Amino acid sequence: MRKLIATGLALAWLAGCGLAMPVASSGSLAMPFFGHPATSKISEAPGAVGLPAEVAKVLAAQLSSNNRIEIFPDRTAYPALERMLAGARHYILINVYSWSMDEPGMRIANLLARKIQEGVQVRVIVDPLGQTEAQEGGLLVPWLRSRGIETRYYDDKVIFPRGLLHFSHRKLYVVDGDRAMVGGMNIGYHYEQQWHDLLVQVVGESANQIQREWLLDWRWSKGGEISFLTFRPRSYGKVTAVAIATSPNEPGRGDEIRRVRFAMINGAKRRIWCSYPYWGDRKLVEQLGKAAARGVAVRVFFPYDNDVGVFKKINRFVVKELLSRGVKVRWWVNNFAHGKYLVVDDILAVGSANADTSSLQYQQELDLLICDLQLVADFVNKIPAANWLAAREVVPEDLRQSVTEWPAAQFLNLVRFYL
Repeated sequence: MRKLIATGLALAWLAGCGLAMPVASSGSLAMPFFGHPATSKISEAPGAVGLPAEVAKVLAAQLSSNNRIEIFPDRTAYPALERMLAGARHYILINVYSWSMDEPGMRIANLLARKIQEGVQVRVIVDPLGQTEAQEGGLLVPWLRSRGIETRYYDDKVIFPRGLLHFSHRKLYVVDGDRAMVGGMNIGYHYEQQWHDLLVQVVGESANQIQREWLLDWRWSKGGEISFLTFRPRSYGKVTAVAIATSPNEPGRGDEIRRVRFAMINGAKRRIWCSYPYWGDRKLVEQLGKAAARGVAVRVFFPYDNDVGVFKKINRFVVKELLSRGVKVRWWVNNFAHGKYLVVDDILAVGSANADTSSLQYQQELDLLICDLQLVADFVNKIPAANWLAAREVVPEDLRQSVTEWPAAQFLNLVRFYL
């Protein structure tokens, strides 16, 4: 969808908050939320972090301190994903924006076909705007369906103008109700081998929250009733986490990720680290600047190159504005940085949501909020801190524009907060 919007804007250069329709749902979901009520203190887990009250009060789901979580960056992610899928005993649920029928895409597709033969139930949701890849004349969805994998296109109809922007950008991989992976990775070669990205694996009650979001998307995609779901909570671990969402038709979650981010940033005491490939949300830029002004160490990564040309230009406007507000910014130049995360003090939010207005208000997104001292410290040391040393400083030449670029640049600067 970003490329579709980008094409429209490009044509405009050459030439010179909508309302959602409520979606009725029949019956009740088989999977309830599990976990502790959202509070500002979590004492059950030794490594848990006190969650600021302003963050806790905007959560739609319940915190759980009964999880194990592991983060898999770059080329470590797909092997972990395939191990999790291969270990499924009852069912696999997947929701991705795009799934390429290249070598890793077919490898995972064939793995699912084998699980069907073992008697494991498999259900897949793909977004029709993102799902454009084909191989040898065959599309992914017919291929999966021919192997007995029930596959649906995300198909939630809403009133204009949100209908132009509303699509499922989630990356959800769920196994047997208590294992799940989320992050920025769809399925395809560039995710596995080329881009800088990550997946987070959660084993425990918060995985069941992710499953519930998958079930809602399945229902909105006119998927049939699912009777094979089973989940009996047991002791998994001591990491505190909760699933947070952008889901415009779901009460309380229309812009939950956005509100959680602002609450985190407003309550920051020491540090803010974040990385997103697509920017544009005006208030997010303002809040990061305000945090820097009150003495918080704010560091932001931007990909120097971008898979969507419009956002390469928009990001430079945002970089210039952040620098003017005292935020430290560096370019990631080794490859395309597609990962999406926010670290505030000792809390981490990571998942599929970007930093553009469309992602934070109109799309289906899902992040995982993690509150654990050791896990967040390990994440910071292995990814943001290491990346900061490898990233390049922004120099004036990066932000200059020629006279011929000026008209298009001004137009982009005007519309960037609506993408």
